[in-house]
Amino acid sequence: MASIKNRNFGLDVIRFFAIWLVLLQHGGFTIIPNLQGLKIGGFGVEIFFVLSGYLIGGILIKKRQ
Repeated sequence: MASIKNRNFGLDVIRFFAIWLVLLQHGGFTIIPNLQGLKIGGFGVEIFFVLSGYLIGGILIKKRQ
C-alpha cells in the first residue's frame, strides 16, 4: 500500500470528483434533464480512464528506465 507521503493530492482530488460524478449519475442527476446525451456519469468514467493511463504510463516509463 502506498504511504501518504508518496500520494499525489491533486490526483486524489480529481479521483474524488470523478467518483461523485458517477454516483450523482446513478442517483438520477443530469446536467440538463431533457438532453440524455449530457449525463455526467460518463464524464466521470472518462476521468478514471485518463487517470489510469497516466498512472500506468508513469509506472511503465519508470520500469523502462
